[in-house]
Amino acid sequence: MILIFKLLSMVTIIASNPNKPLAKLFEPLEILALAALIATVISLRHWLFSKPLADLKEWKWLGFAVLGGLLVVALSAYPQALQIRGRVPDFNQPSWSNLLLALIALPFQIGYAGVFEDPVFRGILWGKLRQSRWRNWVVLLFQTLLFSLAHIHYLPHQAYAFWVTVPLGGLMLGALTWGSGSLAAPMLAHGIINNFIGFAAYAAYFWFL
Repeated sequence: MILIFKLLSMVTIIASNPNKPLAKLFEPLEILALAALIATVISLRHWLFSKPLADLKEWKWLGFAVLGGLLVVALSAYPQALQIRGRVPDFNQPSWSNLLLALIALPFQIGYAGVFEDPVFRGILWGKLRQSRWRNWVVLLFQTLLFSLAHIHYLPHQAYAFWVTVPLGGLMLGALTWGSGSLAAPMLAHGIINNFIGFAAYAAYFWFL
């Protein structure tokens, strides 16, 4: 799944820059990515309907990931809107087409940040600290702190993102890891947060500021 999302993110970057001379060389990747996506959907469908009904409860965490990611987006929208105040021309109002583009870009966001950061902060780090007998709630707070420090480059131009969105995201992604015991839920929530926070910030800017 990680390889698939990385492939989709790479194709998204190439497709969004059609004027680059090298873009034409990668057109076959679009076909390969589409084939991989179809194969993944088929595999998940087979896995879903071939497992006992009791195991379907595992899927609730993907639902929690969607809700958790959207919650972080909602809580961060207004602070991030303050961040872009004075920089946004009036004709850039968000539209349904912007939301559609955000939905299409979701695989890119999962492959761009989720597959790198979550295995480090919520996978390796969490596992090592638990082996050292750290309590889960301590690990949750500690990985949130380190996750925030890893985004210190947001300062000073994206201060609201650093002080609000990143800590909220770290806590939410850690809670999803703690509850689900896997990286699937935090990676999905991570992609949702990164993908929709821009749209939500612009919407909050035009609606409230």
